Amino acid sequence: MVFPPFAVLLLTGCGGDLLLSFLFCLLGALPSHLHGLYISCVYFHQKNRVRRGVYPGGPKPLISSRRVLNGGASEKKLAQLWWKGRGGVR
Repeated sequence: MVFPPFAVLLLTGCGGDLLLSFLFCLLGALPSHLHGLYISCVYFHQKNRVRRGVYPGGPKPLISSRRVLNGGASEKKLAQLWWKGRGGVR
């Protein structure tokens, strides 16, 4: 990660997370790198949970992107996983 806001842009798109990453970049290299690493770790952890068929969970601190919080899954897939986790059959 040479330029962490670019990595955040690739994962989240334009939005609040990218703005926060730019602000951290202005504060220094370390906060920006830590935020980029945090976004990446959460995204891939949530994506792994979805692949295993587990609902990825709720909001995380300092992340506003639905794509990251959902692990890249669609709203339909999330609804299925949520329903499955509640013991329902669809």
